Amino acid sequence: MNSARRAYADLHIHVGYTTSGWVKMASTRRMTLDGILTQCAERKGVEVAGIVDMHSRRVQEEVRRLLETEKMANTRAGLIWHQGVLVLPACEVEVACSEGPAHFICYFPYNERIVLFSRWLGRHMANPDLSSQRVRVTPDDLLRSVEDHGGTLVPAHAFTPFRSIYASSGGIGKTFTRSEAIHAVELGLSADAEMASRVPELEGRVMLTSSDAHSPEKIGREVNVMRLSAFSAEAVMDTICGRGPSCIEANIGLDPRLGKYYRTRCEVCQHKADTDPPVTHCPSCTSSRVVLGVLDRLYLIKGDKFHPTTPYIHQVPLQFIPGVGRAKIESLAGKASELYVLHEADEGELRRLLGVRAASYVMRARARQLDVDVGGGGIYGRLKSINPHK
Repeated sequence: MNSARRAYADLHIHVGYTTSGWVKMASTRRMTLDGILTQCAERKGVEVAGIVDMHSRRVQEEVRRLLETEKMANTRAGLIWHQGVLVLPACEVEVACSEGPAHFICYFPYNERIVLFSRWLGRHMANPDLSSQRVRVTPDDLLRSVEDHGGTLVPAHAFTPFRSIYASSGGIGKTFTRSEAIHAVELGLSADAEMASRVPELEGRVMLTSSDAHSPEKIGREVNVMRLSAFSAEAVMDTICGRGPSCIEANIGLDPRLGKYYRTRCEVCQHKADTDPPVTHCPSCTSSRVVLGVLDRLYLIKGDKFHPTTPYIHQVPLQFIPGVGRAKIESLAGKASELYVLHEADEGELRRLLGVRAASYVMRARARQLDVDVGGGGIYGRLKSINPHK
């Protein structure tokens, strides 16, 4: 448990339901804490899971139950699921910024710290049992309290049209008095490191890629490949903060073009932008009622480009690949994790596991050779058909 190792880490996973009731309404009953961790271990290959509703008393009740039944252990390294998944305690909260609400994730190394932090939250939050609730404090106040409790604060899904720091305040420097205390940013759906490198204030900050999963299928859709000095929560915290020998070797994320907010989409006529960014009004009906695309927003705020220090690997999750349905995905159980299939299996093994056509999609995804009908306005993009024998 104390030796250096490489690990896949998804640091933004929501608990939907507990035996005491709902935590994340926009989720599914299948997203129980033990269901999430079983999915990480047996299906996805995720070894570090950031559970972002750990402030909830309902989730804490589940933690106690799992500890009592020895499915989870509270160790010096942190909370460990019995199948070897390290749990990073976290909570996602909403704070009012200058132009609207934005979401932030508060990460802590140990469960005891988030329990203490939740008492502070309870004084500033209407319903601390639910996920992603509004905290009636300033961003600076939130940052100070997270630090006082031994945690670190990260802007969530930084560029999405709704409840993100760049949609609601113009960025880190415009939101926090001590902007240097924000060590990392979660890129979120429809963005990758190359796109984010157009924003100068992100240079030198750690870029995180996590799924924001509301269903089991979405777990691991985005992950961080971490090189940890020890398999421990402290090492994961060091990685997020960019300190010490632990680091992120690579970011893995959904091809941004497949993301549901990649390009601007009109709310009136549903036209999706297909011209050079930025598109801020509908070119078809001229309406200003549009959902601004991530690519388009980045072109509005871009400055001098820098070179990301961490490689970014595009992936196409199995559920996006034509011909790979739930039955095929279920058949992989006990044979190979989804992350192994997408990034490590050779072509021959892929053909045995998925079939010729699906294997071709995976190989072309690795080579970034897929044609995509891009997403926008809340609708995911899709892959165009290929000839698997080419």
